[in-house]
Formats: sequence, C-alpha cells, structure tokens
Amino acid sequence: MPEVPRAPLTRPGPLARLTEESEHGLDVLRRGLRRASSFALFVVLASDAARAEVLWRLQEWSGQEGLPPLTFFPWGAEAAEAVDAFLLASDRTKPLAGAVVPYAEVLLDEKGGEALRSLNMARDVLGRLIAGPLVLVLPEARAGEFARGADDLWDVRAGTTAVEAEAVAVAAAEADAVAVAELGTGAVAEAEVLRLREIEASGEVAPGALADAWLNVATAFLRAHAFEEAMSATETAEQHARGVGYTTGVIQALGIRAAVFQSIGLPEQSVRVSREALALSTAAGLWWITAASRLRLGKALHAMGALEEALVHLRGALKDFEALGMQQGQALALDEIADTHRARGQLDEALRIRRDEELPHYARTGDVRGLVVGRAEFALTLLARNAPGDREEAARFLLLAHADAERFQLPEAEHIRKVQQEHGLPTEDPPPRP
Repeated sequence: MPEVPRAPLTRPGPLARLTEESEHGLDVLRRGLRRASSFALFVVLASDAARAEVLWRLQEWSGQEGLPPLTFFPWGAEAAEAVDAFLLASDRTKPLAGAVVPYAEVLLDEKGGEALRSLNMARDVLGRLIAGPLVLVLPEARAGEFARGADDLWDVRAGTTAVEAEAVAVAAAEADAVAVAELGTGAVAEAEVLRLREIEASGEVAPGALADAWLNVATAFLRAHAFEEAMSATETAEQHARGVGYTTGVIQALGIRAAVFQSIGLPEQSVRVSREALALSTAAGLWWITAASRLRLGKALHAMGALEEALVHLRGALKDFEALGMQQGQALALDEIADTHRARGQLDEALRIRRDEELPHYARTGDVRGLVVGRAEFALTLLARNAPGDREEAARFLLLAHADAERFQLPEAEHIRKVQQEHGLPTEDPPPRP
C-alpha cells in the first residue's frame, strides 16, 4: 500500500470558537468514531476557520481514548491522486485503522470527479481497505454535488455533522470597518486597532477570528488609501492565519498586500505576492479563491506590462468563474480582458468583447452600474480607434451611460460628463427634426 501523507500540523491554540451546537455535534462524532469497530463513513460539513479547527481536533483525537489512529490524505489537489492510488494499490491484508480526507470537494473538482466516482464504486470493498472510520470533510455548499456524485457511498453514511464558527471578533470588526473606511486614519480607526490589540493580549479570542477581524480592518484602510496602515494590519492578520494553518485567511492577506503594492506603484511586488496567493489556493483546492487569485494576478501582470501572460490568467479566471456560476467574477474578468486587449492596441478585439460579451452580461444580470461603466469604456475605446462613424457611436453610448448614471444617482455621472466635454461631444440628445 502506498504511503498516504499526513498533513503537517502544529497546534499553537484554537483556530476558531465553535458554536454550541457544533461542539455538541463534534462530541457525537467523537463517540461515533470511537464505536466504529468496522468501516463506517462520517461526513463533516465545515469550511474556512471551522474546517481547520475540525482538522486540528481530529488529529488530537487520533489514537487517543479508544479512537483508532487516523491517516490524513493530502490537503490540496493531490488528495484526488492519493485516493486513486490508495484504491488501486492498497494491501488489503493491512487495512488502515481510520482515514480522513480534509478537503473532500477536491475529489469532485479534479479530473472531472474521477476520484469520487472510483471511491463510490469501491463502496463494497472499502471495509477491506479501512477497518474503521473514514471521515470526509467538505463545505456544506458542496454537499449536494458530493451526494449526487457518490450516491451509493452517501447512502451508507454513519453520521453527518455540520460545524460552524462563532463570529466573535468578526461581526464587531465589520461594523467598525464602515467607520474606518469613512474616517480613514482618524480616531475611529486608531481606536479599532487598539481594541484588537487588547483582545489579542487577553487571549480570549481564537486566532482565526482575530485574523478575520484584522483582515476587515486592513480592507477598510485600503479603501481609505491608508496604505501603510493597511499593510501593517495585513501582516498581523497573516501572522494569526499562518500560525494555525488558516489557508483562506493567508490567501486573503496576500490579496490585500498585492492590492497595496499595486496601489503604490510597485507592480513587480504585486505580481510576486499574487503568484504566491494563486499557488496556495490551487494547492488547497479552493477553486473559487483560485479564480479570484488568477484574476488578481492577471491585473498585476497588466500593470507591470506583461500583457500576454496577463491575458492567459485573465482568460483562465473567466473560465473558472463561469464554471462556478459567479456572475460578478465573470464581469470583472471580461472587463480586464477588454482593457488588456486595448493596452495591446487590439482595439477591434477590445470592442468585440465589450459589445458582444461584457455589455450583454450586465444586461442579463441587471447590473446597472456595470452597464453604465461598460458603455463608457466602450465609448472611450471607440474614440481611441477613431474609425469612420466611431465618434458618433461613442457619443450615443456616452449619452446612454450618463442618463442611467443620473437616473440611479451613480457617482460615474460626473466623470462621464467630463469625458463628453473633453471630446466635444453632445451632452444631451439633439432635438427632433421638424
């Protein structure tokens, strides 16, 4: 049997404070694992900080107080390959005492779900490969897909446990972040930082919740263009997240850092950090975050002038967002792709994307602001191309964009008016001909 790698974990402290109902569910799960004298399937529905806390608990329980030792499959995309190898090459005379698949949704996502289908087909022989419990951990949002992809296996579950983390510092930080964004580096922001420092010193809040709180503050500072403060808050958040293996928190921190670098004119550093975030999210099998990381990297490469590579990542992000059904992500990717083609001087292609893909997308999804900005960008590209008839069509699109911006009181109205004036274009429809 090939050796199944165990996740390298350390335990400096609790990652998240779980809800009372979740703690009760984990007590029930622990008793079930202890009683599993033969193969039994347990499903844990958890994500982000809650999932990381569950995995810490499972490692702590492994081989203790009557529980069998648990073998952990890899934490990233390699899990699918490891499960396939385990099913094909396992020595059935030496079954595992118990096993955990920390990111079971990877079995759905990798290679069209081949690993999940193989696991489902092996339902009747799993008892010879695993002599005790098999624990699959996946987000609740993916449970339906998993059940459909492995219906035979799903039907023999011994138990399902939903685990959620309490939003201890997060809720307060989200409320304060609004004030921070409005007042920038004023007294409210400084008070929030001091409050979080006091919470850290008390030791009463789990590191995962603290990481989320600092990320909220960092985001608020970034929006207020307080870049030094944003970077400091991000570094603190990343320390908390890395200390307890909170991968999603680390990736979010890297994303904020990349945005800061790009905002202060350091595109090379932004690209470097964006590559790290993409590598982490891909390895962890976090596909929705991978799509966002790919989009961020594409934008950073565009800013650095690496336009061809930028397009590769932007098209990859668009494909990912489409597969995930994430409408806003699709719109952002299309906008960046069009911008990149325009930067390459490929104005016809930029116009085609805006006209045939981006603007219809906004119309379908009812995104009024997206439609306003998209029409304005389409008009600017027409003015840049300056082919016969482009100026008249640009004027028409700017009139449409400004009318909607005024109707819905969008801040873009003022900018569109300036564009019309700078290019000597009409600011209102001409009177009808007699």
